[in-house]
Amino acid sequence: MSTREKIEIPVVRLEQRGLLLYQGKIKARDLLEIWDVKRFKEEYLIGETAPPGYQREAEDRAKQISTYVSECQIPLVPSLLLAVKESEFEEFERGYGVLRIPRQDGAITVIDGQHRGLGFDWIQDSIRERMRLFPTVATGKGRKLEDDVVSKLDALLDFELPATFVDSKKAVEVAHKRIDKSILERELGRAELSEDDIERVFFFIINKTQKAINPSLKDVHMYLIASAGINGIPIIAKERWRTEAVPLVRDLHYDRDSPLCGLINLIGRKGAQQPVKLNTFVTSLKPLMVKNPRFSGLERGQQLQYLKAYWEVLKEMYPHAFREDKVKDYLVLRSLSVYALNRLANDVFNWCRGEKTKVPSEDDIRKYLRPLEDFNWSQETSPIGAYGGQKGADEAYKRLLEELSKGGIKEAERQLQEIETRLLRRRGSS
Repeated sequence: MSTREKIEIPVVRLEQRGLLLYQGKIKARDLLEIWDVKRFKEEYLIGETAPPGYQREAEDRAKQISTYVSECQIPLVPSLLLAVKESEFEEFERGYGVLRIPRQDGAITVIDGQHRGLGFDWIQDSIRERMRLFPTVATGKGRKLEDDVVSKLDALLDFELPATFVDSKKAVEVAHKRIDKSILERELGRAELSEDDIERVFFFIINKTQKAINPSLKDVHMYLIASAGINGIPIIAKERWRTEAVPLVRDLHYDRDSPLCGLINLIGRKGAQQPVKLNTFVTSLKPLMVKNPRFSGLERGQQLQYLKAYWEVLKEMYPHAFREDKVKDYLVLRSLSVYALNRLANDVFNWCRGEKTKVPSEDDIRKYLRPLEDFNWSQETSPIGAYGGQKGADEAYKRLLEELSKGGIKEAERQLQEIETRLLRRRGSS
């Protein structure tokens, strides 16, 4: 095979207990020409001749990566882990040389980073689709605009991807000498390992040992990235409201005049007795931030003013639940209750706004919450103590509305009726 029929990649060669690896880079367009992604399907567990796939479906993430690479000002794509079955390495000096891989489909297999490669595959498909829908015979301004778009997309295929190449044939040789072959014969009915067996091991170890980012830290990073003016990151664009809620929760925790000063778990410390986490409090504000245009239309200072007033009234009603040494004895600042109480905060805001109040005061809020003064929030005896999950939060919210309704709050009674009507409609349509 001539060098023209091979992709030449400058690499550094290294060895790990007999495994041969090569560290280098590959252009996205070259990767797409020779790669293979082995997707796992449920039926692969049935029958000895079934294909040995192991990758997860990743279409949504592929689209996100394509958007990120094309729109973010500073796109950074982490290293791929690729298995090479047929290759040649020519050493120039002290482990540095060139790795030659056949320019043919399936010459390499993606072990880790398939969604990154599929992001560029999405870009390549976009180019093909544009060329199909906009024939080259077209002329004029439209043709030029289309050519410019295609040219920019095509340039993205020259993106250089860092990659670690694993010699999977060598890995099979190393592993075969060390495994208990009787197990392989008994369970899978064969005497030899394959490259697929090796790749599956690497795939599992990498994905099993990776640790997802702490949800609270994720929210903080989203806020800081958005605040820096960096865009093109799909998950941030999709949940932009969270980046607007984070500084509200931050100020509720840090402001000295806040009823929640020092009482929010900003870094997501684990433990059943910990107060509510930042990301949970952020999520609980969704009714106000997303579903309430009158609240979301306020300036940030006004939004914070309302939340402080609302929680200040709650602190007046349940002072012990807001003491650092007593938080663990009450449910008020636990996740389930915060979901329910901030959902109620959305209702109270609307009820007060019905009275032409731009930013409800503590007095405005107090008259709606007063019937809850005797509600039992004790960790041991509260009527919502056994509730759990989002359904539990929904039930806790309804329980609070019921208490308000019993206390003469007509708006709460109407809200309960609306909830019941929606439930009946859902049951009727299912």
